[in-house]
Amino acid sequence: MSSESTTATPADQLEAHIRRHLLGRTLQEGARTVRIHGQDVPVRAKVETLDGFSAHADREEILRWLSGFRRPPGQTYIVHGEPQPAHSLADALPTRLRWNARVARDGETVPLVR
Repeated sequence: MSSESTTATPADQLEAHIRRHLLGRTLQEGARTVRIHGQDVPVRAKVETLDGFSAHADREEILRWLSGFRRPPGQTYIVHGEPQPAHSLADALPTRLRWNARVARDGETVPLVR
């Protein structure tokens, strides 16, 4: 993208909410170099933050998709997202779909087959 351009294309866009210590967040915070595969790489891109966009399905989209399952799994583990939205989704599953659901603990291991 040229330095004169003020319009980002989809390929230039990063999701606005990126967790700390990830490459996207480092770019979003204005790093002049990033470390990739052990090497410092200069950043030559113009990085813009666009609020209001999400690279992930929202809660209602996820619930709509899950409602298409013919039978629920024995247990559903929410493993993605920030804590508050993850807990909100886990709380909605028993109410809306009658599924057993909870947010997985960081580093937790669970058996998938009994």
